[in-house]
Amino acid sequence: MAGLEELHLSDDEDEVLTFDNSQTEDVKVDPALCLIGRFLTNKPIKNHVMKETMANLWQPGRKVSIKEIDRGIYVFQFFHKLDMQRILNGGPWHFDGHLLLLSPVDPYVPPSQVPLFHAVKSMIFRQGS
Repeated sequence: MAGLEELHLSDDEDEVLTFDNSQTEDVKVDPALCLIGRFLTNKPIKNHVMKETMANLWQPGRKVSIKEIDRGIYVFQFFHKLDMQRILNGGPWHFDGHLLLLSPVDPYVPPSQVPLFHAVKSMIFRQGS
């Protein structure tokens, strides 16, 4: 494999985001392939049913890993950029009658503070076109 000796990842390309949650083990993910999501409800979500339903609905080419990292806040980790982009640009998505707001991960913003106005603005823009 000639030429690979000079291949080096920069710090930006090697960045890993870790979410710490006392209820689950540390989850190490590539933030470039992740979305943060919340359902517009105060009711509890049946996580195991939601995970299976969303994976079946989305049918990603690779797969999707869904983890609740805080009460009502989920990380949707994709394993291919096209899968993530299709889900982010598709929708609106919902589960059990509750709208799912999705936003790209910003590794410098704690997941509980991710502004989901991006998701709302995107939905309004799509409906207006």
